[in-house]
Amino acid sequence: KADVPYCSGVCCMYALKEAMVTKERFGEDIETTIFYMDMRTHGKDYEQYYNRAKDDYGVRMVRSRPHSIVELNETKNLSITYALEDEARQVIEEFDMVVLSTGFRPSETTVELAGKLGIELNPHNFADTESFNPVKTSKDGVYVAGVYESPKDIPETMVQASAAASMAGAHVAGLDADVAESELPPERDVTGETPKIGVFVCDCGYDIGGVVDVQKVLEHAKTNPDVAVAQAVGYGCSAESMTRIEAMIQEHGINRVVIGGCSPRTHETKFQDMLRRAGLNKYLVEMVNLRDQNTWAHLTEPQDALDKAFKLMQIGISGVRMAKPLNDNTLPMSQNALVVGGGVTGMTAALKLADQGIKTYLVERAPSLGGLARSIAKTIEGEAVSPFVQHLIDAVMAHENVQVMTRSIIVDHDGMPGLFKTGIQTGLRMNYMQIDHGVTILATGALANRPDEYGLGSQGNVMTQLELDSLLEEDEEKIKSMEQVVMIQCVGSREPGNPNCSRICCQAAMKNALRLKAINPEIQVFVLYRDIRTYGFMEDYYREARDKGVKFIRFNLDNKPTVREEEGKAVVRVHDFILGQDIDIEADVVALSTGLVADDETTEDLAITFHIPRTLDNYFQEDHVKLRPVDMALRGFFVAGTAHSPKIIRESVTQALAVAGRARTMLAKKEINLGAAVAKVDGKKCATCLVCVRACPFDIPFINQDRYSEIDPAKCHGCGVCVGECPAKAIQLAAYEDDQILAKLDGLFERYN
Repeated sequence: KADVPYCSGVCCMYALKEAMVTKERFGEDIETTIFYMDMRTHGKDYEQYYNRAKDDYGVRMVRSRPHSIVELNETKNLSITYALEDEARQVIEEFDMVVLSTGFRPSETTVELAGKLGIELNPHNFADTESFNPVKTSKDGVYVAGVYESPKDIPETMVQASAAASMAGAHVAGLDADVAESELPPERDVTGETPKIGVFVCDCGYDIGGVVDVQKVLEHAKTNPDVAVAQAVGYGCSAESMTRIEAMIQEHGINRVVIGGCSPRTHETKFQDMLRRAGLNKYLVEMVNLRDQNTWAHLTEPQDALDKAFKLMQIGISGVRMAKPLNDNTLPMSQNALVVGGGVTGMTAALKLADQGIKTYLVERAPSLGGLARSIAKTIEGEAVSPFVQHLIDAVMAHENVQVMTRSIIVDHDGMPGLFKTGIQTGLRMNYMQIDHGVTILATGALANRPDEYGLGSQGNVMTQLELDSLLEEDEEKIKSMEQVVMIQCVGSREPGNPNCSRICCQAAMKNALRLKAINPEIQVFVLYRDIRTYGFMEDYYREARDKGVKFIRFNLDNKPTVREEEGKAVVRVHDFILGQDIDIEADVVALSTGLVADDETTEDLAITFHIPRTLDNYFQEDHVKLRPVDMALRGFFVAGTAHSPKIIRESVTQALAVAGRARTMLAKKEINLGAAVAKVDGKKCATCLVCVRACPFDIPFINQDRYSEIDPAKCHGCGVCVGECPAKAIQLAAYEDDQILAKLDGLFERYN
């Protein structure tokens, strides 16, 4: 609207989140209503989030743009006037509070900064970038990320930050990612010291502090022996809070630390690094998950949550009391990379790694490189795709650090993060070869969806947007002879069989509608849609399409259009909410926006081989949507492009640069940190019964020449199966030894005084 004509891309999800959080906190005592024009839940699994808001939380959705908001004199409540599209009537409704989703706009300071740096801005005053180089500004050596480039959500911001760092890192060669030990203070020897425990509890805003009384948790913690300090630290993972904790460790001579906060899975390494900066061994910290395992689970039961917090903190304090300083085990890391998938994403990632001196194996199942991008003529901005794809192909084929293997498949896999071994069958004769590599990037792409709907495959004038794209490129004369084209959106998407939004469909429709109008200005184009999701600057093309006469007609899932064939033409019937009746549209072509679906066969095979997770709709699953959006749960594995979720080329290139940067960061460490949680056998207790040999899922234990079981710490996965199975109790798992586990049980049952 007005000076902000673009879509901020985040407002709908923010509104849904806040509505759901409000319902969580106040339950049936409050009603939440969202007024919207188009619900733009276009991110990975966002559509399911939208459905949860409606179906599970009871958030009321009203498709309408309110006319006015008026404060009522007597109650000071707010009156909203709006029109219902499907009933063609005006409604006035009263609310206690109105929250506006206002989105993003560039600040004056960012515009000034661009001027000082000589960076060109687009018409909306965001950094001007290209589809095929989305983080590079007009100024060499200056890269851009986040909302400075365009409006975007947190996951996309994190991806773009990694991509920009990857591009910038290419200019700085030879850096070692490890912090030299000389830069850290000497590790204090706490052997023989009486435990002196520091307890620090985060409130995480409302997430913890809004459910349990943090001060009561701290007071209860102080009743424990050996607790020297108990402090609330707000957001404990912030740099400011960590600096405070470090200072208190040194000031009070603390030799063990308990953090009451969120998930160790995402934050434990941060606090371990903090301990090293404070001069302590990093294994002298215990994280207590007060958020995920307590306040989130007992959001409406504050007293139960408080009681549970007491017990969880007791467990942590009792456990850390028995903690011992440990040393990490390390191995040399393979400096090679494996990229699976030879489309735009895979080739971009391979080139970025190869340019930094990393030997990269690029494996593609098809006979040639290029992937689905070979089927796309132009981007929505009008940039030709084919020359870009050919440039990538030529570059990887010629690069001395890239070994391209087409007609190749992954057949086996072994090893550990940083030291993988993968077997590949390659070539027409399917010759077998095994490669060593430290990291793996999955860029296997997705498939163009071809659902059995609307006569696709049986009626000659019904085609997909990809096929229309080719027709526009190859046969302008046929386009000039057409009178009417109908496009149907969300075909095979946002339905039970494929519940998510395919993200690319609306921009494909706008692109092809505008190309139709450019070739044949008199042609009538109708777009039948459920929601138009032209996020970001793609809203410009939606507006341009409307200005050029493209007609948009909305339909509901329970009353979808129908297509029949009459006298060589397709006739589309759709219910028009404005007219309040069904209308028939005769079309020369019906173009279906079918989007993408996961390559089930490929992702399933690789998921089994690599032991990695997939989403319910069979895309690869990232480790954490916001904190680690391109890392996978298995360390050393990364995912990018449409193997992750549907996306346009610009976004695939960004993710490719991001995974290259993340992989390069791991390889820069030179050594694999195996951690300290490995099993160790006490030879004096071992009865050579072979139970551990049979029980280990990774076949690590063996009987050595001294005739007792031995476990190679470089190969041990730290799963603890052998520890539990050993009848002689001859095996202990470092950091999880029997005395530590028993101490935690004592803490749980308050046997600590």
